[in-house]
Amino acid sequence: MGENVTIEYRFANGDMERLPAFAADMIGLGVDIIIAAGANPSTMAAMKATTTIPIVMTGSIDPVSVGLVAGLAHPGGNVTGLAVDTGGEILGKRLSC
Repeated sequence: MGENVTIEYRFANGDMERLPAFAADMIGLGVDIIIAAGANPSTMAAMKATTTIPIVMTGSIDPVSVGLVAGLAHPGGNVTGLAVDTGGEILGKRLSC
């Protein structure tokens, strides 16, 4: 109780070259968590900026094959979240009886 939440927003508006600067800015602000919205580039930029601050991805595409996480069941590292397309790792499970 008695704690406050501050949300810092950054929007690249399609300019992916801005993402590393946004990630560095968040690190400099001392955020407790990074929410990387959209597809993989925002999560990748955050991953390159920090290995200690938790990163929650919200729309990754095949996070295992692009190296965002080690596996769906055990992501490892400081990245977790949701994926719109989980890639080949889960296809077999979808088809099994």
